[in-house]
Amino acid sequence: KDITLTNRNLIASRRIKDEQSVFVHIRKGDYYSERFIKRLGGTCPVEYYVDAIKYMLNRVSDAVFFIFSDDMDWVRKNLSVPNAYFIYWNNANNSYIDMYLMTLCKYAIIANSTFSYWGAMLGEEKHIVTYPNKWINPPFKAPNIFPDNWIEI
Repeated sequence: KDITLTNRNLIASRRIKDEQSVFVHIRKGDYYSERFIKRLGGTCPVEYYVDAIKYMLNRVSDAVFFIFSDDMDWVRKNLSVPNAYFIYWNNANNSYIDMYLMTLCKYAIIANSTFSYWGAMLGEEKHIVTYPNKWINPPFKAPNIFPDNWIEI
């Protein structure tokens, strides 16, 4: 299947390519469902995102943050992200376009999610990738999947 980007996604992709683009992926929704709450509830606290954003700001001049989330209300209530561009329109059957846009970014702040993990692994080589030190709640064990040059925060 060919990817046909809407005008909004074309504009976002051009901006991502032209800027010092950092994607920030924030996943909340189903992590708080009855099925996943014990395993994933409370992972990736707001402090992780605050610290990861500060980390990027200290290392990337002119950083532009591209925010991807399944809960933009949480993002707007809990995070103050400078130079932020919110991508909220690719839902359901079009959510793969968010991953495509993530692959174009130069830097990444991933959630404890294989969706953002692959957004960081595929496409453009990322100069810096951060991942949360609390990937999953005990007694479950986090996978050993992170490249050595990724930064645990």
